[in-house]
Amino acid sequence: MPRPCRWRRRRLSRSPSRASWEQSGSPLNGNANLAFKLYDVQSGGTQQGATVSANSYPVLDGVFAIDLNFAGVAFAEANRWLQVEVNGTPMGPRIEILPAPVAGSARALQGRGVSATAPSSGQVLKWNGSAWAPAADAGGSSYTAGPGLLLNGTEFSASFGGSGAANSVARSDHGHYGNSWSGSSALFALWLENNNPASGAAAVFAKFDNPASTDGVGLRAETNATDGIGVYGVGTEGVRGLSVAGANGRGVFGWRDLPGGVGVDGFANGDATTVGVRGTTNAAGGTAIYGVNESDGSGVGVGVLGRSRNIGGIGVHGDASAISGTNVGVLGTTTATNGTGVRGTSGGVGVAGEGVFQGTSGIASGNQGIGVLGRAIHDTGPVTGVRGEVYSPLGVALEAVHNATTGQPKALVAGTYAPGGTAIHASGTDAGGIGVRAQTTGTGPAIVAENFGTTGLATALRAVGGSPNGTTSVFEATGGVGAWAIEARTSGNTGLGVYAKVNNASAGTSAAAVLGEVNSANAVAIRGVNSVSGGLAGRFEGNVNVTGTLSATTKLFRIDHPLDPANRYLQHIAIESDEMANIYSGNVVTDAKGYARVDLPAWFEALNRDFRYQLAVIGSFARAMVAEEVAGNRFAIRTDEPNTKVSWQVTGIRQDAWAERNRIPVELDKAQAERGKYLHPEAHGAPADKRIGVGDQAKPAR
Repeated sequence: MPRPCRWRRRRLSRSPSRASWEQSGSPLNGNANLAFKLYDVQSGGTQQGATVSANSYPVLDGVFAIDLNFAGVAFAEANRWLQVEVNGTPMGPRIEILPAPVAGSARALQGRGVSATAPSSGQVLKWNGSAWAPAADAGGSSYTAGPGLLLNGTEFSASFGGSGAANSVARSDHGHYGNSWSGSSALFALWLENNNPASGAAAVFAKFDNPASTDGVGLRAETNATDGIGVYGVGTEGVRGLSVAGANGRGVFGWRDLPGGVGVDGFANGDATTVGVRGTTNAAGGTAIYGVNESDGSGVGVGVLGRSRNIGGIGVHGDASAISGTNVGVLGTTTATNGTGVRGTSGGVGVAGEGVFQGTSGIASGNQGIGVLGRAIHDTGPVTGVRGEVYSPLGVALEAVHNATTGQPKALVAGTYAPGGTAIHASGTDAGGIGVRAQTTGTGPAIVAENFGTTGLATALRAVGGSPNGTTSVFEATGGVGAWAIEARTSGNTGLGVYAKVNNASAGTSAAAVLGEVNSANAVAIRGVNSVSGGLAGRFEGNVNVTGTLSATTKLFRIDHPLDPANRYLQHIAIESDEMANIYSGNVVTDAKGYARVDLPAWFEALNRDFRYQLAVIGSFARAMVAEEVAGNRFAIRTDEPNTKVSWQVTGIRQDAWAERNRIPVELDKAQAERGKYLHPEAHGAPADKRIGVGDQAKPAR
């Protein structure tokens, strides 16, 4: 309720009971922060509505005027008291707000703002949410009838045309038999919709009911557009055809006799359960989908073309579920030189065939249901029985899956009867392409190659690489601990588990028949294990070059025995030392003064340091001594008798660059994984499984 209010106060002073305005005896001039609150009693009580504030409000001569609007507060038949606060301090006692009498017609506008705009002729005041404003009178609206409607006063009725006799929109007795409609529209020429959830409900039902006819058509759709589609079906099953007539009845018949034409084109663009074209036959010897292209012209004629662009979709689904006869899910036959029996192109599954041949009790013995049968019976030219093509990066050109959980099922069986034929030929032509990828998630092998030939050089698996720098075979074990990349076995007396050969007589020094490489300080590049006592874990026939440290429990050399080389060996044990020592020896005869000089190789002092000497006099009791130690790659010997033969030995410690960087610790602790185990457990009375290395990479059971 707006009401102007005026107050005059002077300087503000505070006491427990009162507050008043004073400003040196003069009225206040300037801005003040004002707050206005409504209460239901003069003192205390409950505030009604929200506080109305006016900050920095001008006050002139101690007087201010302001309009207040307490929205949502009822004033009728209720006392209201106004409290005014200046700069946060209440002014004097609250002021009672008394209701003023109003006319009865204006009572409905009580407490509401009214627009300043006057209503026009025919308008009334209407509440728009914040104020009463002029609006049109609903009773004064006018109406105009559009096409198909008649207006009589304020009543509308339908305007019917055509040959029907109906006079109500709800009637359905119109006869359109033999009529046709034509026009040009970017939308559908005819839209029929049936939303009844009952099984068998259909939006369109077309039936040709004359058994005497040989080529009656239930539903016929034609298009002469370049890429037009005669019948376009969208749904879980785009198009379903059911033939209940004789042996030559066809559920769906697609015919186009032009070069490059497509008889039936099924397109499924939904989820993984959608099917572009599905053919089902329950008759013995029936054909689910039969496509014929008999064009004699040029171009690529296609009998049946199925496409699916969604992952998991099916371009053509053939199901032969009869319980007898030779059932075929999809039969593709071509007699052309370069023809294709069945060709599936899909981002999901190109061709999916199911051969379900089941007897009265399980799968009958001898029955051979065929999911997909592709025949290319032309005896010349590169004909193809079944060909699958995909263009999706994640697509599968041909997928074979066997879902049996017992026995030894085979997902794909390929055979050739030609002497030089190939059962399976797979090629990856692009960079990084893979010819054959085999994967398994069970404990079985991904690929098993077996050759049961008993004569000649039978080969189970052969890999050939033609790239100069390529790798013919790559085996990776990504299973983590205990995974084996290659396991090779032979059961022959002289057989080889692995045979590797550099088949190039002019190969360089970097060529190797076997290369083992590891990237761990603890791993072993090549490891040989012989679990039979006395057997060999490794054998080298020829020279061996070791550039690092050679570690062995016993080091010996073996040669044919000089006295019996045909029947015996002679073995020597190498000398051990806790240092990298070199030993040099020889004989010398002192001169007439008992002096002899021993010259050593020019590299002697560069290779050795910390020299040790041993002298032995031969054929005399003379005494010998080292007169001069090694210097300038020579040392001197003196005897107390002239012309004395002395046998000498000098030991030096290696100081070359490799030795300085690779000193061998004499004593070291075993690694945690090796503690409690031995290099030779039998020498300590421990069982054989306590040997270091045994069990670390146990062979998997086969």
